[in-house]
Amino acid sequence: MDLGAARFAHDLLMASRNKGAAILLISEDLDELLLLSDRMAVLHHGQVVGSFSAKEFKPMEIGLLMTGAGKNE
Repeated sequence: MDLGAARFAHDLLMASRNKGAAILLISEDLDELLLLSDRMAVLHHGQVVGSFSAKEFKPMEIGLLMTGAGKNE
């Protein structure tokens, strides 16, 4: 997706969220997830290895969990 299309998709997601819709966003782009998410769960090999609210987001920890190198205790 080019930059303009991505921005359009992000705007649509945010507008739907602001109207009360629940959105499941699946991505391996951590910057995109941090920008658009209120909550985040990290999967590694089909297992949930961490779950965070927006105020708990720590990009380094989330990135490590995404690669299987970190632990959410």
